[in-house]
Amino acid sequence: GDVAHEPRFASAVASAVDHFAPTLDVEVSEITSLCRPLVALGSVEVAEACERLAFRRACAHVSGGGPHGSAYWLLRGMEVVSSWLPVERRGGAGYRHPCRSHFDMLCGTVACNLIVETARMMGDGPAAAAAGEGGGEDDVGDAFRSALRDARGVLELITEEDGADDGGGGASPLSALLRGHPELNLLGDAVRLGAAAARGDAPVAASCVVSCLEARALDGGGGGGAVR
Repeated sequence: GDVAHEPRFASAVASAVDHFAPTLDVEVSEITSLCRPLVALGSVEVAEACERLAFRRACAHVSGGGPHGSAYWLLRGMEVVSSWLPVERRGGAGYRHPCRSHFDMLCGTVACNLIVETARMMGDGPAAAAAGEGGGEDDVGDAFRSALRDARGVLELITEEDGADDGGGGASPLSALLRGHPELNLLGDAVRLGAAAARGDAPVAASCVVSCLEARALDGGGGGGAVR
């Protein structure tokens, strides 16, 4: 039957998920997978609990490594409320819940960190020259390489999600949710800027700087997708 008509059962499951304290990614995957049938039956309460669990796991990755793991679990939380719930029960939840806002924040932070390190590298004079013709990313500083690696990792993760379908040939709800947000466009432009700067391609780097400024000027909702 409709789990929405069994509020005590749904509340008990949601409470159990909220009190679960995982230490491994696989544990979170197993719990959310077990809850997925209940979410598919329409339990918003269980969906929100699963999203909170994914969010807690994302937070654990912030202090335990690079942004890739955190981005992965924020996307999983967004997926629960944007894809697993029946359409009539979603009610725009993906835009109101913490995984969405923190994912946008993470993308903006990673992009801005790369832009700062790119500017620092280009302003170093001889170090910037070393990254010119015949050079590349191996010739630049560790901070820049780390920032570029982090940004590329998050962007590749988004690209994989952006290309996912709904099983019927159409775009998945999560893919649709990822499209048209300035933070994602900024991240893509920042990666292109860093790569161009590392190989000494000044014209492309200059074009990317303009794109980054335009992305920051947007207030959301317009333009292309995460990967243009």
